[in-house]
Amino acid sequence: MFRHGLRVTEACEMRWDAISLLDKEIFITRKKGSDNGVHPLPADEVEALTKL
Repeated sequence: MFRHGLRVTEACEMRWDAISLLDKEIFITRKKGSDNGVHPLPADEVEALTKL
């Protein structure tokens, strides 16, 4: 959450289809009027999500 600046509600509403492990990126749907966008996933996050 910290690395991507997620609010609690944004993290709770995150879906697996927003994550692309092949492209190593995550699509974040923002709340409170901020811009939605794609964020790169560092190697340690890809590894942790793969294990999860």
